[in-house]
Amino acid sequence: MGLTIQQVVSRAFLLLGTTGPLFATYFWINQRNSVEHAPLTMPDWVPFLPILALPYLALLWTPTLGIFFIREQQCFVRYVISFVIAYGTVAAIWIFFPSEMTRPELAGDGWSVYREMVSVDRPVCILPCGHIVGPMLVCYFLAQENHKHLYWLIPILVFGSFCIIATWQHRPVDVLIGMIIASCAAWICQRVLPTKPGPHPKAP
Repeated sequence: MGLTIQQVVSRAFLLLGTTGPLFATYFWINQRNSVEHAPLTMPDWVPFLPILALPYLALLWTPTLGIFFIREQQCFVRYVISFVIAYGTVAAIWIFFPSEMTRPELAGDGWSVYREMVSVDRPVCILPCGHIVGPMLVCYFLAQENHKHLYWLIPILVFGSFCIIATWQHRPVDVLIGMIIASCAAWICQRVLPTKPGPHPKAP
């Protein structure tokens, strides 16, 4: 059974009210100029593919997918709380352990999407990766409802992670640490928040 319009709207307000301040915090951290950042270096074997900027930006919208695809209300609430815990943890690391990484120079006049992206997003807040938190949690809780979702979730998550790395937003280890933080937050929520008995949607 699908969600009603009222459920979608209420979920949208809940997600916006909880995650909106977190994203505002990110931009505040990202735009600080009076902070000394620890320089990080991308491994030599990682390619630089600015053509992947568009799918990378699409990945940033995946936290909103939980509004529509996570059917159980308890699972959705855990998803939102997990997001707040995980992203709050990542932001705290950015504040107390600021880091930066130099991005490659672009040749020619192309790659307009990538140029616009890096003109707004400074090359800081590298360790850990916050962009993977939302996608990781969406995958985690959708898989909790139906493990068969993993057949299409894992390829998307792997491709999204590659886009983050290949556009030189984060190093592979930064993405891995972000995944671990998100997984720990989800695990904590599942243990702390009790499951209320009720009907479960049938697997398709």
